[in-house]
Amino acid sequence: PHLVHEFVSALVEGREPYPNARQSANITCVGILAHESAMQGGKIMQMPDFTMEKAENAISNK
Repeated sequence: PHLVHEFVSALVEGREPYPNARQSANITCVGILAHESAMQGGKIMQMPDFTMEKAENAISNK
């Protein structure tokens, strides 16, 4: 309920929610890679390039 409240509040207030889409994708990606790493005996997994991109770059590249 807290994320839904934050999302709806952001819509009503005309601002970006926390976490935004990029932050949410990064959080999800970390979880997926942690699982993959565990399934491969603790192998170090590399984060995709999109997770390293700064928000300013992502916005200007649209």
